[in-house]
Amino acid sequence: MLDTDGLQLKNYIGVYENAISAELCQNLITEYAEACQENAPVVSEGKVTVRQNSWDAKLLLLNTETERKNNIDDDSPITSLILAMYKLVDEYLYQRDLDLQNTISKKFSNGESEGVRFLRYDLGGHGAMHSDQSPATANHRILTCSINLNDNYGGGETLILRGDSQVKVRPKEGKVIIFPSNFLFPHAITPVTSGTRYQAITWFS
Repeated sequence: MLDTDGLQLKNYIGVYENAISAELCQNLITEYAEACQENAPVVSEGKVTVRQNSWDAKLLLLNTETERKNNIDDDSPITSLILAMYKLVDEYLYQRDLDLQNTISKKFSNGESEGVRFLRYDLGGHGAMHSDQSPATANHRILTCSINLNDNYGGGETLILRGDSQVKVRPKEGKVIIFPSNFLFPHAITPVTSGTRYQAITWFS
């Protein structure tokens, strides 16, 4: 008999509290916040463009080629984050009995990913409802991994639609959210009402 309870969309949203240490979160902010100055682009009508009414954030693309090849001699903050995400995704897949560990985790560690995006949301910054899997992306995204790097701000909550309802994930330093990147899990970031929101995000494909 089919286990319909196990197939509910909510079961594929993984929220991991305190998954990234406060020290690592602060090190990432210290290392990358100042360099994060470019307006984040969106894909609209097949073109990559800045549309702040859809996505109002600053973006820094991090080159993680060395780290994704598991160079354990590199103790930079982004290396530590990559290794932590690698373990978390394996846990996410194992908990849901998804036989993909040997596929997407190994591809990620071997450098077949889009790297990590460091994001800064200033006052009013937000992200409109969207899904992460698109023909315009270079890789076929399977899982989205979002990391809250701080929580000393107002607003900036993550909303994930699941069927007829939504999951609201309140920000907390070190919290990681993992969910499928496909159209069944559109999500948004509510406007920041005070302070500055820092986030890191990556995808497994």
